[in-house]
Amino acid sequence: MDRNYLTVYLEDMYMPAERTLIAGGHDQQVKETRQAFQMTMAPQFINVAEEITGRKVIAFMYQVHFHPDIAAAIFVFDPSDAESEASQERAAG
Repeated sequence: MDRNYLTVYLEDMYMPAERTLIAGGHDQQVKETRQAFQMTMAPQFINVAEEITGRKVIAFMYQVHFHPDIAAAIFVFDPSDAESEASQERAAG
């Protein structure tokens, strides 16, 4: 986690059926299906990130990679949340 960004990495995440498709040369189909699922679930992922951090998410991105199998989910937070927090801490300080 950085000031306005949270990146979550997932490794070794493909299911057996996906691994079979990948081995058969269907990487693009697996990528499209994974991304469609992640974007469908985005509102729930965003809610969790906002609850845990107390920050407003303004963007969510998801990308997969093959060989090695790794994915990245990226949450971008509203920069004004961090500025507001910093101002409050200085005032309380």
